Amino acid sequence: MLLVNKRQILVRFGAFALLVMLALGYIAYFHQTTGGAGVAPVRIPNLSRSASGGGQVAPAGNFFATYRLRWEQANNLEMNSLQAIVDDPSAGKTEKTQANALLLDLIREQQQETAITSLLQAKGFPQTAVALTPSSAVVIVKAAALDRVQAARIGDVVTTVTGLSLQDVSIIPET
Repeated sequence: MLLVNKRQILVRFGAFALLVMLALGYIAYFHQTTGGAGVAPVRIPNLSRSASGGGQVAPAGNFFATYRLRWEQANNLEMNSLQAIVDDPSAGKTEKTQANALLLDLIREQQQETAITSLLQAKGFPQTAVALTPSSAVVIVKAAALDRVQAARIGDVVTTVTGLSLQDVSIIPET
C-alpha cells in the first residue's frame, strides 16, 4: 500500500508541476502579448513538440493548441504510470485496485473536459481549454473580456457537467 501511495504522490506531483509550468507559461505569454509593465520580454518558441518526440506540433501563436497538447501529455503520463502499476505482476491486489480506481477517475475527468469543451463550442466559444481536478476547474476562453452573461453560461456548463460548485470554477479570458 505504501508503494502505491509513493507512486500516486509522484504521479500527482508530476501533473501538478506541469500545471504550474503551464500557468507560468500562460503568465509569460500574457505579459508578452500585452506588454506587461515591469516584466522582461519572454521568448516563446514557434513550435511546441511533445516531450516524447512523437512529432506532435502546435502551430506558432496558437495558445489553445499548445495548452491542450501539454495538458494531454500530462494526462497521458499519469495514465501510463497508473497503468504500469495495474500491469505490474509484483504489485499487490490493493495497489492494483487503488491504481485502477485512480485511472478510472482520470478517464472520467478527461471525458468531462471533452464534454465541457464541446458544449462551450456549441454555446459560442469555439476556442477553449479546460483543466479539471477532483475539486476545481479552470476554463480558458478565447475572448478579450467576458461579461456576466458569458461567464454565467460558462460556469453553468462546467457546474452541470462536473457537479462542482461555481466557487470552484475559474474562468480566464485569453486573447
